[in-house]
Amino acid sequence: MEPVSLDAAKSILRVDGTWTDMTIANLIRSGRQAAENFTNMSIPIQTLELAFDSYPPKTVRLPKGPLISLEAITVTDRDGVTSSIPIKNYIQDTFSSMIVLKDSANIQTVMLQEANGFIVEYKAGFEDVPEAIQDAIMLYAKAQFDCIPPEEWITSFEKLLFPYKAVGI
Repeated sequence: MEPVSLDAAKSILRVDGTWTDMTIANLIRSGRQAAENFTNMSIPIQTLELAFDSYPPKTVRLPKGPLISLEAITVTDRDGVTSSIPIKNYIQDTFSSMIVLKDSANIQTVMLQEANGFIVEYKAGFEDVPEAIQDAIMLYAKAQFDCIPPEEWITSFEKLLFPYKAVGI
């Protein structure tokens, strides 16, 4: 589900009727994707997977936040046998969108398959999408709908999203 409703976008765009609904829905989706690309965050709640070819380091920074929950960790050995690692072995740092293997964890290792042998499944996104992100998506949709050149709106789009931009250190 997109963070901006079709009705809200139609109101901002001053559009009546249904003849442009598909176009506006596509612009909302494109605006959300542009916002996700700029912030490096998941905006609506999504289940994501991160795959490793070998055992990851003790601390794993998840590429898309904000982390809501760690759902599963699975390993696949060289024979194709899949098993789970209990998620209770990991600290879930929702503030920094990372997971950390506990010092007390006792994980039995196996020879992983050559590709994607270690998979982290997690949920990320905003339970309540901040208003500034919704405004940025609406700005994107309006600019595209009205054919406004990017140099006239992109700075405002980025300023609305900047507080939510995930940066690595």
